Amino acid sequence: MQPLDLAERFLVKFVYVATPPDVAALRVYAYEVADEGPPILLQEAKYRAPFVTGASAGRTDVTGQQLLYARSLGRELAYSCAWVQS
Repeated sequence: MQPLDLAERFLVKFVYVATPPDVAALRVYAYEVADEGPPILLQEAKYRAPFVTGASAGRTDVTGQQLLYARSLGRELAYSCAWVQS
């Protein structure tokens, strides 16, 4: 799976591994897109299932609000992930 390109400033990759159930987890990788050279890893996070149930029916907040900052470019990335069951 390729990372999501966010305005050529950040890359974010979400990987969910469902099996085996005892190690099911969501992994999040966030990168700063550097002016030169390869992307720079800013965050690597792992969230283990079962995820905490949120306030909305059928919605589970997984990561909470995340704030990441580029090293020297004055850029901020704010994101959160939710598991939505229909």
